Amino acid sequence: MIHHHCQHAFLWVVSLCFLLTLSACTTSSASNCGADQDCAADQRCLSGGGLFARDGICVDRHPKFNLDVGIDTKHDTGEIPGHDAVADSGEDLGYDAITDAGNDAVADAVADAGNEAGDDAGDDAGDAVADAGDAVADAGDAVAVHDINHDINHDINHDSGFDAISDTVPDIDAQGVDDVSYDVNGDIEDADVPITCAPEESHCEQSCVDLERDLEHCGQCNQPCTTDDPNRIAVCVDSQCLSPCAPGFDECDGGCVDRFSDDDHCGLCGLECGPNLSCTSGVCCGEGESACGGICVNTSNTLAHCGGCGQGCNVPANSVPACINSQCTFSCTDSLNACSNACVDTTTNPAHCGSCFNTCSPSQSCNLGLCCEADETVCGGACKDTQTDKNNCGGCGKVCAIGCTKGSCDTVLQISAGGNHTCALLENGKVLCWGGNQRGSLGNNSTVSSSTPVLVSGLARVTHISAGWEHTCAGVEGGSVWCWGLNDFGQLGDRSIINRSTPVQVGVSEEIVQVSAGHSHSCALDTDGKVHCWGGGAFGALGDGKIQNSVNPVTVRAISGIIQISARRSSSCAVADTGHVHCWGRNNHGQLGDESFTDQPTPTEVVGLEGAQSVSMGWEHACATDGYESVFCWGSNFHGQLGDNSNDSSNVPVAVFTDLRARQLSSGYQHNCIQVDSSVYCWGRNANGQLGIGSFLNSLVPVQVSGGLNVDQLSAGNAHTCAKEGPHMVRCWGWNDSGQLGIGGTIPGSDSSTPVAVQWPLTY
Repeated sequence: MIHHHCQHAFLWVVSLCFLLTLSACTTSSASNCGADQDCAADQRCLSGGGLFARDGICVDRHPKFNLDVGIDTKHDTGEIPGHDAVADSGEDLGYDAITDAGNDAVADAVADAGNEAGDDAGDDAGDAVADAGDAVADAGDAVAVHDINHDINHDINHDSGFDAISDTVPDIDAQGVDDVSYDVNGDIEDADVPITCAPEESHCEQSCVDLERDLEHCGQCNQPCTTDDPNRIAVCVDSQCLSPCAPGFDECDGGCVDRFSDDDHCGLCGLECGPNLSCTSGVCCGEGESACGGICVNTSNTLAHCGGCGQGCNVPANSVPACINSQCTFSCTDSLNACSNACVDTTTNPAHCGSCFNTCSPSQSCNLGLCCEADETVCGGACKDTQTDKNNCGGCGKVCAIGCTKGSCDTVLQISAGGNHTCALLENGKVLCWGGNQRGSLGNNSTVSSSTPVLVSGLARVTHISAGWEHTCAGVEGGSVWCWGLNDFGQLGDRSIINRSTPVQVGVSEEIVQVSAGHSHSCALDTDGKVHCWGGGAFGALGDGKIQNSVNPVTVRAISGIIQISARRSSSCAVADTGHVHCWGRNNHGQLGDESFTDQPTPTEVVGLEGAQSVSMGWEHACATDGYESVFCWGSNFHGQLGDNSNDSSNVPVAVFTDLRARQLSSGYQHNCIQVDSSVYCWGRNANGQLGIGSFLNSLVPVQVSGGLNVDQLSAGNAHTCAKEGPHMVRCWGWNDSGQLGIGGTIPGSDSSTPVAVQWPLTY
């Protein structure tokens, strides 16, 4: 058995050798130190790779050492814990059994008796170990080495009898590597690594540099290469510092010049630009010129270089190019017009129709320079809508009397004569009015009277109209009511007493089927047979039981099932579906027909009248027709307006003195007219020719209107009367002080005792 001190020394030496080998090999290059490869004198073998240097050759120490991480002490004989002799039977892969037979702590004998693959048994009889802690010379077989992937510590923490190692191994590297020091655990504490430079490099300040090219070490260490000339650069070539011209500069007369801009060396050394010339891109050019492709050109007027070199002018087809003030321009040929960057025909081009950028809408086409809709035609040098143009209705030259709607001439559906104005409802739902307009009763957003029809502003889809004293109302599709004109008593129903020259909506929520405009109040009939009135309420004219005005519609009391209404001065009447007539308001001349002369603020029934079909209020009288088309009147009769061949007033209905059958009835201020077949008969006052009989004499009985009319609808106003003949013709007669006859001319116009044709406007 080896003495425990010898065992201790042996293990210490082996451990120290392992540390020295590991620390030296950590600086080696694996590429220069492989198995069975030559090792240079200043190179090490990486022990962690299982290699070590022997006679200048790197050999494999233990090919399987990575499988065992620590020093195998599991077969420790136990005399000295942790570092006793190891009796390894060879079971450990990579580590043969080691038998320590030596008594010398400095040079123990190692007997390898293992059976381990790769580690043959060896007799180590002379492993000289210098126990002084310096150089180690090992000539024996392989010694088991621990896996360096574990801590470099050689596991002496279990050695109860061996002090911490703090030996220093000096000068083991012949090239001058610093000593390797270890901490108390045996780990490497510090190691300086030598720098190895390539053959063509030199060692300068801990760096490898090429003295033939390095600017900071040109020719020798710490010899920088620089230049003070801003037009030059410094370069190190073959250990010499040179200063050639910088990029963009050329050597001329010992200096570096820019041959693209230097006037003394323009393009070539010594080529000097003459007076008034300057070097531009290596070419001597005059003022305002640029060098383009080695040629001086004026870019302000050169087509190929307009505004800059190579900037040619791209012009559209059918044009002649030009360069003016560095801008490309062109002129068009073939009578075309220049629009932006194109030459176009403005007579047919929808994007430039008639003029540049005058773009037609997608639905239009350009025809002779005019944007026309699909159904429009150029007529007389203008684009005409043949669907609406009265002078080209359905085609060029086809003239309508009134207007054109959907390619057909407009027709008159209804006429209504008021105090001093007249209105006509057209088939297209629009309204035309003419006559007095002092309070805006024409509805054309003015107060100027007109002796020819004008269009009511902002009104469409009208179904029926009624002209009052100086205001007008209209029912619109859907049941709403709109009024315009005089509003001193609130007769427009817009919750104000402000006159309106354009239509305003009446504040009635019910759906209206008929409206009647009186003198200072208005009434409307709804779909439920109820009557609503608004405006002047004197004498109970509104029928709501009160004697007061109302700017809002109020419902007439105590009547229902009404089928037709009529309002005039301060009285109103209504026909019920029972055939009875009910009236309310002023009754000073018996105009309510209830056998009294007492005003009634609610409806009262007309006495003795049954089977009534229609009723019409005059100024202070009223008339009605029955189912036999007979006519009855009541009230004032000062001018024979009752038609009973007398001047006696009556507070009950009296029969008109005629056997004519009235198809239609209309009462004016103090006269009445009826339609008999296609003729018109009138009676009563005729001071202004309102009877239309060719004279100005009153008549106590109906007389036929002159002129052989072919009437289908009529209306009596204050002192004039109008009748519609067919779809386009309207004739009027009587008073014309405000142009209410619609025949044109100067206002005031002359009265007419015979029918005259209304002059429709050219446009409206």
